[in-house]
Amino acid sequence: MIKNVVFDVCDVLLEFDSLNFVYEIFADKQRAAAVRAAIIEFDLWNKFDVGPESETVILEEFMETYPHIAQDIKLAVEEAPKYELRCAYAIPWIKELKAQGFKVFIISNYCQLMLKARPDTIDFLKELDGGFFSCNVHMIKPHADIFAKLCADYILKAEECVFVDDRPANVEAAKQCGFEGLVFKNYASAHAQLRRILNY
Repeated sequence: MIKNVVFDVCDVLLEFDSLNFVYEIFADKQRAAAVRAAIIEFDLWNKFDVGPESETVILEEFMETYPHIAQDIKLAVEEAPKYELRCAYAIPWIKELKAQGFKVFIISNYCQLMLKARPDTIDFLKELDGGFFSCNVHMIKPHADIFAKLCADYILKAEECVFVDDRPANVEAAKQCGFEGLVFKNYASAHAQLRRILNY
């Protein structure tokens, strides 16, 4: 029987297009495309998300790796938090689940940059029963250790948890750890699917 709902955060409870936000920053699409390609090649967000190096050190390395667009990279990283938005349904959904007697947690690949710059987008944290961001535990999905840590820290049974994430690889990893899993595509379908899984 499922007792706990575990949410991803980015692109589930909040919106942030981590690869395409640069097109909002730069009117010149070639500049935007160059920064986007560098972000992907450098694997910037995963490096930010896992730490434990400071983001200043990572950013300096990133700029040194791509000196011809270093200033564009710096601007993009500084401006990135402006393009994050908490979904309007996030807090009502959490409250709905808790009203039905379920505990609600998060496991999210997330970086200190966003935590510090946009606390307003994660104001749903006060509604949760627990969980953590990857940057604080130096583990990232889809590695199994992050799911094991959640169970160990909060004394949860994997088979009593359902994990909701927009990335199929992360959901599959959770399933391999014994969780039920749901791939998030949009709120309407995920809400309906989760209700069926939880039987309420």
